[in-house]
Amino acid sequence: MSIIFALRARAVVVVFFLFALIFVTLAIYGAFRNYSPIPFWDMWDGYLGFYDKISSGDWFAWWSQHNEHRIVLSRILFWLDIRFFHGLGWFLILANYILLTCIIIIFIKILLEFRSNIPVWVPLFLIVWQVFWIQKNNLTWGFQSQFFLADLLPLITFYYIQKATKSSSLLDKNFIFSLCAGFLAIGSMANGILVLPLLTVYLLIVRMGYKRILITSTLALISIFLYFNDYHSPDQHGSIIHVIKSDPIQLLEYTLIYIGGPFGWIFGNGRETSKVVAICMGIFLLSSSLFFLYQYFKVPIKNRDLLKLSLLFYVVFIVGSAFGTAGGRLIFGLNTALSSRYMTPSLLAWVALFILYLRRGTDRSWVDLRFVWIPFFCLMILMLPQQINAIESNEDALYEREVAALALTLGVKDKAQVANIFPSVNWALDISKGPRERKISIFGIPPLVNDKEKLGQQVDAINIHVQPCLGHLDVLTNIPDESKFYSIYGWLYYPGRENFSRKITIVNQLGQIIGYALLGYKRPDVAKAVNFKAINSGFKGYLLYEKKTSMLYLVNHSKICYLN
Repeated sequence: MSIIFALRARAVVVVFFLFALIFVTLAIYGAFRNYSPIPFWDMWDGYLGFYDKISSGDWFAWWSQHNEHRIVLSRILFWLDIRFFHGLGWFLILANYILLTCIIIIFIKILLEFRSNIPVWVPLFLIVWQVFWIQKNNLTWGFQSQFFLADLLPLITFYYIQKATKSSSLLDKNFIFSLCAGFLAIGSMANGILVLPLLTVYLLIVRMGYKRILITSTLALISIFLYFNDYHSPDQHGSIIHVIKSDPIQLLEYTLIYIGGPFGWIFGNGRETSKVVAICMGIFLLSSSLFFLYQYFKVPIKNRDLLKLSLLFYVVFIVGSAFGTAGGRLIFGLNTALSSRYMTPSLLAWVALFILYLRRGTDRSWVDLRFVWIPFFCLMILMLPQQINAIESNEDALYEREVAALALTLGVKDKAQVANIFPSVNWALDISKGPRERKISIFGIPPLVNDKEKLGQQVDAINIHVQPCLGHLDVLTNIPDESKFYSIYGWLYYPGRENFSRKITIVNQLGQIIGYALLGYKRPDVAKAVNFKAINSGFKGYLLYEKKTSMLYLVNHSKICYLN
């Protein structure tokens, strides 16, 4: 019988290892699949705008608010990305994965400290859970290192503080490390201000000594003062005090959906079903946490497990973060609680709860861990469809972002196009002016570098023997509120050169550059009529209004042709 169980255990490990390998591989592949050097949404003001400010000598930009947050630590990564990696954004994506890896390592350390001979499938499942693709916005968006930092630093704080109980010295490295991580947390996101006050409560509960309590509480007050000094509430967000008074039920619902969100994604067949499932699982997480807290205080002081308390405080931190988010974001609707970016802290709260339940199970002689793997195997099966979404093509959206960046490069007030990367075209044009002049990020690399400066310049004389293009200019139309440029749309195909440059330079009969366009728009109609390889032959771009001409020359690398 023991041989049978040993063989089954090995098979279980192999299966969980394969799932972990598949989930990690898909998560990494998804990053490549969704990568684009074009700054997206908050990155325009919070990334490019920030770098432009400090380049102009505005050093307060390091500490200034981004919405309700002071994202100092992420800004360090932003600065490094632009200063040393040309602002291409891949360094920021890599940083997201490194930070998540650090979180996974710490949780596995905690797991092994609870029980050294833990079944191997357990850490493998935790890896699967923590790379779950429902948090794709945080994994694939360079701006989101703040979310991982806001979860990593509190985890470090509560993990190392329980180690500090082994020494009473104020210079104990674990105590200092915990304090530093807690203080740095205020530079991650707004919820970072919760860490040191919670740490003070932790020290009071475990009676760690009045000197340590005094130091921690003083540092907590200093951090709160620093954070809220010259603080202003974002105009577009709600007020938690107002929401508590006016709509406490929906505030609670939002919080529960937030923390139960991963199961809403897994089991929900639609938005309403997802919310119901998330609320139920959120209630389960809260009730379980209260149960473990009750069990902690039932045990005599000398026998209390401080690592359990650290995990509970980590869960409390995430629940508090969800509550604070609900106060500011409920104004945008309950559905926003299931946003991809909020799933990272929710996933981590469930990791902490899972470890607590596992610890309780190992304390019970009647619990047979040989069969516990079954429900978690079923859970991974249910998670797999969401993970497979990582291979989905995002080419169309990424192409629209490139065209939007072209609009900003040329200074075109194309509201509809720029909406693909930023909500306000006027604000985006204002933000991009400095980076464009300094040739920062996408404005300093091909294919967008110097485009605006070259408009109207003369190029080599056009050869009269140039052949007509295999292509067509389908649409040339006015842009609302834009007096200098037309918007153009068409297709161009060079047989045998499917991997040509995406950039098209448009020249008039006088040899003057009058516009630019980008290839890569999907044209199934062209692929059907001309060549199946011409699927990405569509182009979109802009043409100078005053330079309209009866004939256009399209230049792509060494190839040139004309369109009537």
